[in-house]
Amino acid sequence: MHTFRQSSNGMHVFSSSFHFFLTDSSSPGVQLYTANFLNAENENSSICKATYKPWSGLCLEPQHYPDSITITENGDDDDDAALSMFAEGKCPVLTSDSPNYRHVIDYCLEESISEVGGSDTDGQKYKSREDMWRAQDLSSWYKRAKEYYEDNCSATIEGVLGGIGWISDIDLAGSRQFLEQLELPDRDGPSVACECGAGIGRVTKGLLLDFCDTSDLVESSERLLFAAPEYIGDNAYKCRFFATELQDWEPAENKYSVIWIQWVLCYLTDDDIVAFLRRCNQSLVDGGVIVLKENTCVEEAFVVDVDDASVTRSVPYWLDLIFKAGLKVVQYQWQEDFPDDIFPVPLLALRPNI
Repeated sequence: MHTFRQSSNGMHVFSSSFHFFLTDSSSPGVQLYTANFLNAENENSSICKATYKPWSGLCLEPQHYPDSITITENGDDDDDAALSMFAEGKCPVLTSDSPNYRHVIDYCLEESISEVGGSDTDGQKYKSREDMWRAQDLSSWYKRAKEYYEDNCSATIEGVLGGIGWISDIDLAGSRQFLEQLELPDRDGPSVACECGAGIGRVTKGLLLDFCDTSDLVESSERLLFAAPEYIGDNAYKCRFFATELQDWEPAENKYSVIWIQWVLCYLTDDDIVAFLRRCNQSLVDGGVIVLKENTCVEEAFVVDVDDASVTRSVPYWLDLIFKAGLKVVQYQWQEDFPDDIFPVPLLALRPNI
């Protein structure tokens, strides 16, 4: 453990040319823990599927100096004297008359992956995501994706899951386990969920209506959405159906307890993802949560599928977009028991970064 003094501009830590960490606190000092005993053997303990050994991480804990226990010289509750000593790194001892103490900590971790490359399914290599996006025909991006989906996706579980419909029960079980771990808001009135990229309502039927009173389904394909009420069955009366593309969807503010986004943002551009997530942020009720469940890649920052105009992004790529949208990850886990030949799928619970 090492003790540092915070400057007026906060404490800066640089781990590489692509990482920037800032901590800002009302406390005058920072304890640095160097993770000597870190030893995570299981890659699933990390959001980036990495194993961490001793000294491969650090912890910054803003607090007072180790020798800061003191009282004011006159022994009374002289606020001015106490404040002066606090500014020098000292703090009053907690007493029965003044038992509470509070300080504020803000952490900001930024990672630039602009120089990390990727590829597409035609074998084209890109030095950065900026290079990749410059090479795309954005005027036809959404049209190509929609045409591919209409030609290749039947209104069945097998169709909406790309020919591997047998994983649906496994997927829903993992999603249920994850959602059960989250604290959802208590509502005076009915709670509302939203399934984005809903298809025929697979997640609404198999998950969301067990956690919320009603569910809104947002889907760009009118053909799939038309099949949703029959698939959902007796509970279809609890649902509303919106035929619109996510980049154009304008949800009502202060509406949803849970917004579920799965296997759909891969079809949106970076800018549209950030704008969409910002709108979702505004549509959450107090204590609401956004759950993002998308394919991710590990060896590259991104992989572009030229046939269906989609982008599989790495976890750091996703975290960058999430941060830009004003959100933070409050919980995550990896979906287990999926086939080895498909991309890894994390579940990320997002809440406003305030």
